[in-house]
Amino acid sequence: MTGRIGCCVPFCRRTRGPRKGDRVPISSIREWICAEHYRATPASLRRRRSRILRMIDRASGVRLFRLYDIDRRIWDRLKAAAIERAAGITS
Repeated sequence: MTGRIGCCVPFCRRTRGPRKGDRVPISSIREWICAEHYRATPASLRRRRSRILRMIDRASGVRLFRLYDIDRRIWDRLKAAAIERAAGITS
């Protein structure tokens, strides 16, 4: 095993390996969207997720768990948007 994960968009052949400065080791990352498909997602969702990730860096306690839940929901929407855009469902 090379320790690489593939893009979560079906039939995308792009992969990534571990990178210096990653917050989480590559082995625990389950999903990833390549740059080409990530750019195809709505900018508003990308900005919202970026803001939530910055808030996660500063949060603690119960608020941290709420922010993780929000981040997960935004990620699911980003992933769905990337897959739909790649399949040609939305423009």
